[in-house]
Amino acid sequence: MKQKKNKRTSVKVSSPPKKIEKSNLLNSKPFLIGLTILTAVIILFPTLNADFTNWDDNKFIVNNPYIKDISAENFSGMYDDNPGTSLFSFMSWSIEYELFELNPTAFHATNLILHIICVILVFQFIYLLCNQLHVSFFTTLFFVVHPMHVEAVAWITGRSWLFCTAFCLATFIYYIKYYKERKQRYFLISLGFYGLALLSQGAAMSLAPLLLMIDFLFKRKLDKKLILEKLPYLIMAILLLIFTLSIRHQSNVTVQVLTLFDRILTASYSFVFHFYKLFWPTDLTPFYPIVQKVNGQMPGFLYYYFGIAIGLTGLAIASIKKTRLIGFGFGFFLMTVLPLIRLVPVNSQYLMADRYTYMAHLGMIFCVVMGANELIKTKSFKSYKNSILGIGIILIGLLAYQSNGYAKVWNDSISLWSRVLEVYPNVHTAYYNRANKYSALKEYPKAVADFTSAINVDPKHYGSWNNRGFAYNLMKLYDKAAADYTAAAKLEPDNPEVYYNRGIAYGQNGFNDKALTDLNKAIELKSDYTQAYNNRGIVLSMKGFHERALADFNKSIQLESNNGNAYINRAMAYFSLKQYEQALKDAKTAKSMGMKMDNVFMSDLMKKLNANK
Repeated sequence: MKQKKNKRTSVKVSSPPKKIEKSNLLNSKPFLIGLTILTAVIILFPTLNADFTNWDDNKFIVNNPYIKDISAENFSGMYDDNPGTSLFSFMSWSIEYELFELNPTAFHATNLILHIICVILVFQFIYLLCNQLHVSFFTTLFFVVHPMHVEAVAWITGRSWLFCTAFCLATFIYYIKYYKERKQRYFLISLGFYGLALLSQGAAMSLAPLLLMIDFLFKRKLDKKLILEKLPYLIMAILLLIFTLSIRHQSNVTVQVLTLFDRILTASYSFVFHFYKLFWPTDLTPFYPIVQKVNGQMPGFLYYYFGIAIGLTGLAIASIKKTRLIGFGFGFFLMTVLPLIRLVPVNSQYLMADRYTYMAHLGMIFCVVMGANELIKTKSFKSYKNSILGIGIILIGLLAYQSNGYAKVWNDSISLWSRVLEVYPNVHTAYYNRANKYSALKEYPKAVADFTSAINVDPKHYGSWNNRGFAYNLMKLYDKAAADYTAAAKLEPDNPEVYYNRGIAYGQNGFNDKALTDLNKAIELKSDYTQAYNNRGIVLSMKGFHERALADFNKSIQLESNNGNAYINRAMAYFSLKQYEQALKDAKTAKSMGMKMDNVFMSDLMKKLNANK
């Protein structure tokens, strides 16, 4: 009876505080989560009005035939062409294309929804780590407002990072639930989410060490049982690593030639850079150029960064004697970015990326917020509680404002690459991609200016010469176009495209013999070059070789049956050969394809047909 009475008393005492908490919005978990979601939406709302960019969005979405239908065959083709493609990104792009075609708002909205899911999972993960509502709220809020996290959401092609982060956070959440409640099903669910994270992004391979960091924070003893517990995660990561390396080998991916020590120096710089930007996120860009060797040597400043990296690591280790918090935050950051900071040799134009920090910063943000929370509980700082809280709110406001402005950088290709050039004025990739966008917008003088800048930075880049030649050609500056194509041909003498392009420029400038020579070369290098056959036929017709021209038009149509231009040109060839019935048949076919026939030609053709009758 005594025990029953105590239970009733316990319920009676604990009941009123619960009612008070529910009536106080600042102590309401749903309200605080809702507030972080609202903040995320306001900050990243500009992305919903953004276009696709020509930084891989064109390759993976706009001009990607594989996303037009969800099938194993299409995914296989996508993976063959782009090893390492994220299964979930591919499926989501295919669904969006099916529902909305190429409406960029729909694609950006999906990224924003995935970000919101990550925000909710971050809140829950941090709450399980510390069991303190306001620490969870402020940690999540800083995660939401940090400008370096904009890229993962604003860049459509970067969607794999959102999927990966969501699945990693779910893995953490169920792992902690397993540790706290010792229910085997939570362990299996955690392992399942880890498998999904690996399918999303190879960077998830670092998750097994991250689980050890959680164990470290919870003061779990490092013994055989703990190691065996991580073995399934480790095996899955190793299998993915083997598969990734085999794909790289089969696809003949080249890598930058750097010694192991060179890579350590580069990785140190990348690590310190990412760490520094957490606390001082200025001069952010979508592209940070790789550090280049000077006279065969790595730049001397890298040695300073190597020293800083060692120093930071030493301080984090030393702090463990007093608190595990700093060790956890630093270790979480280090383990997350370690696979991404160029220790492993890769062929890449950039050294680091903001999206790498999307989850990596989480440990350090938690460390800072939790540390501030513990600080204001001490006697010395208790009276400064409101001041510290005020500084935190001001900082959140400033970061939110910066993030909202940075989100607008991703509005289109022009604003994106212009931002890169503001920070790094000599980046070839930025000039080249902005020039391609200007060319697509038919702003050819601006395109030529940027291609020229790209050539000045890297005169051995084939695409810059070839594409500037294309812009000159459309500006009817055929001599300059031909000169650029000649420069491009010296860089890639076996590329049929450059001979085709120069042949067009020569033809438009009236140099039919030179045009014919180049088009012959293009077809020699690529026997199924449809456009080359079609244009060689045009040149042959202009030279009066209508029978040979007819053969080229036949070949062009054989290779591409819906080639409306080839039907028009063949109709004209038939006309010149006085085969008027065949000419009319091709003219009608071209018209049925939506092609516009020349009125004078059609009038002359009908006169000839009527005269023969």
